[in-house]
Amino acid sequence: MKHYTLLKRGYNHNDFCEDFLYTHNLKNHFFVGAVFDGCSGGETSHFASALFGKILKKICFNKENIELNDTSVKIFSNEIFFELLQEVSFIKDRIELLEEEILSTVILFVYDYEKNEANIIASGDGPITGKLHDGA
Repeated sequence: MKHYTLLKRGYNHNDFCEDFLYTHNLKNHFFVGAVFDGCSGGETSHFASALFGKILKKICFNKENIELNDTSVKIFSNEIFFELLQEVSFIKDRIELLEEEILSTVILFVYDYEKNEANIIASGDGPITGKLHDGA
């Protein structure tokens, strides 16, 4: 399956792109894609988005060694999201980040190639627009 991505700094963001994009094919069973949209009202939101993306990368690489055959896409995406929140919370406490330093909207998309099913989890203040269709 081919997928195309685009990440572009917004016009109102002079110094940094406050977003982060991550995609990963997991054993050709699941496709994991995520957009982390930094909150302009936060401090260094480009850092928060990049941190979330790097943590998701670590989680996906750790999942390469587990059996995924009977895992539903909903359960798998929920596990990834929960692990992401746990890791962010741990790092926030460990390096004493303020709430304003980890503000980022998370949109996590997980697709099961074999079952042709997907699950989307969104958390934050960003809207989701558009519609999904089956190509018919």
